[in-house]
Amino acid sequence: LLNQLSKEFDFKVKLFPVSQIHNKPISSTYIRNLIKSGDLEHAQKLLSRRVSVLGTVIKGISLGRKLGFPTANINPHHEVLPPSGIYIVEIIMESGKLKGTCYIGNRPTLKIHKAQTIEVYIFDFNKNIYGKYLEIYFIKKIRDDKKFPSLDSLKNQIKKDISKAGKYFSRH
Repeated sequence: LLNQLSKEFDFKVKLFPVSQIHNKPISSTYIRNLIKSGDLEHAQKLLSRRVSVLGTVIKGISLGRKLGFPTANINPHHEVLPPSGIYIVEIIMESGKLKGTCYIGNRPTLKIHKAQTIEVYIFDFNKNIYGKYLEIYFIKKIRDDKKFPSLDSLKNQIKKDISKAGKYFSRH
């Protein structure tokens, strides 16, 4: 079509070869599939930045707060999401760059068969941010999502996840 229109409207068309990696064309579809499959490192290289999710903070069921780990529940604005699990993340908000952990999953311990949720625990942060925009940058996956036998065992695992993320940030 461009070649045809170039003759009609007197402009030139120059074709460039499609960039490839591992004999596959680099495209937004390819990068989205890398993110969905959990290959965030490869996606990051192709994007020249960390994989991120932009969203609005919404009201959740406040379980994190009840367990002692308040989280910001995120309604993503578009986004292809990484696989379920716990991630070390950086969070960008109007107040600046913050550190934390992110949970993506359907809360199997709660036996609530809901759609996938995104929750962010922000280190040393206790402000009302409902309705605010934030962007979550994924650094490293800590572990897969899993069902725990009790809320107490879930709480203990959350402590371990936060500790692991804290140790990561103290080294980097």
